Amino acid sequence: MVSISFCGINLNYKKPVTSTRPSSLAPLKCDTISFCGEAFKKSKLDGFSLSAVEKFKAPIEKFKNQEELDAWAKTEIDKILNDKKLECVPDPINHRTDSKKRILEDWKEVLFSPKSKYSKNPSLGLIVLQSITKDLEYDYIREPAEFDKETFEKTIEEIEAKIAKNRNYTKSGFDFARQYKDNLKIKYINEEKEKLGIDKDSKEIFWIAIPSKLDDPENYEQNIKKLKALSSDLWCTTEDYKARDALAENKFYICQKSNEAKLGVRMCWGQIFDVQGKKNDFHIPYKYAPIMEEFIKEHNFKIMDDSKFNYGFRMAKKANDLWNKAPAAIKSCDWETIMEHMGLEPKKLESGLYEVKNFDCNPEYLDYFKKYGVSAKELISKIEVIDGDASFRGYKFDTTYNIREIKGNADFSDNQLTKIDKIEKIGGNLNLYDAKITDLGELEYVGGSMSCFGHCALENLGKIKYIGGSAGLNGKQIACIDQLEYAGNMEFLQSRKAQLN
Repeated sequence: MVSISFCGINLNYKKPVTSTRPSSLAPLKCDTISFCGEAFKKSKLDGFSLSAVEKFKAPIEKFKNQEELDAWAKTEIDKILNDKKLECVPDPINHRTDSKKRILEDWKEVLFSPKSKYSKNPSLGLIVLQSITKDLEYDYIREPAEFDKETFEKTIEEIEAKIAKNRNYTKSGFDFARQYKDNLKIKYINEEKEKLGIDKDSKEIFWIAIPSKLDDPENYEQNIKKLKALSSDLWCTTEDYKARDALAENKFYICQKSNEAKLGVRMCWGQIFDVQGKKNDFHIPYKYAPIMEEFIKEHNFKIMDDSKFNYGFRMAKKANDLWNKAPAAIKSCDWETIMEHMGLEPKKLESGLYEVKNFDCNPEYLDYFKKYGVSAKELISKIEVIDGDASFRGYKFDTTYNIREIKGNADFSDNQLTKIDKIEKIGGNLNLYDAKITDLGELEYVGGSMSCFGHCALENLGKIKYIGGSAGLNGKQIACIDQLEYAGNMEFLQSRKAQLN
């Protein structure tokens, strides 16, 4: 491999003779740059030379000929090649430094090696190099796309054809790297469609299975490149070491539609370990929940017990079910109808808020419909009375909003809440086991038992006057029992207080 370094060239220019001609620095109405009687015409530039001039604001008024333009392009290339972002922080564990260096060397070889026909067009090399390296950083490992000769030549030909058809295309700010990545993805997709007997113009959903190293050792390196190319831009499998890890012992499945990865399925020991939508946010697209369910049944796959996909899959299925039942209500933000389809049996109160049958603090699947104004937060803020049990396990908000009464049991364990806010009455049991709550807000009445065991953060009883069942209190809370008008185990509490004193 030949490493080429372009050096800057200092040019000495002869000052133009003063005449009635317009200044070479003034805007011209034509593509001709006049220089001491000589002309260097933009119209004669090849597509990539013109693109380099437009994109990098080349001082073309100083150039007499193509050679001087090429010299300028080489100095710009040299700046990029010497930029620290092409290096990276040493990574002896995952070897990300190695893969970044290897990929860059492949690109430099085709662009700048004397053996390459493209080395004779430094403007092309500048456009391509800048585009494939623009998102690289020294401190954050990110790799350029893998080089593929067939895709590279196809992309070059497409760009040249567009410029030949419309010279103004050079001013459009076209992104070579983006076009190249799209073409590389399409190449692999079409190869898979051909294997499966699917028409290459088909827009239907289909699954791609990329073999593991154990299944296909001879094509392991090529399969890594395929996985990186087909992955959504936000998936970690766009990185070399992550793709290697994913394919070391297990297949990787991609649900594809219209040249876009919709789902990625990572396996572990023959079971589903992780599934991500294109956003890589643990929320798979809800409309793809039935497709995922069918895929699991078809392959008889099991989901690993500790996989985060279990929760995300439940949310996606609930969202899909609600959408199928009430799309119009979701689009119009008709909360009463939405609650009815959620099984909450809503009753509108004089306050304009609602009484609901029960409360599961994880209606997170409603967040799929935020663009319509429907979300978990909006639902909870519309509830005043819960005519049944309320579970706040896994609750993701820092307030109970407008809830004033819970007629059944209330479980506040396993969340980040530190206060109960407006709740005045709980008809059943109150569970504060390991709860972080320090402020009971307006709560005065607990009809059942109250449990403050474990690492309960509560230090006093707030405004509570009545506990119908047993009060499981710790030392700091027992010190406050004199405020209680009644507790089911008051004699025991008083005895404990005397012992503590």
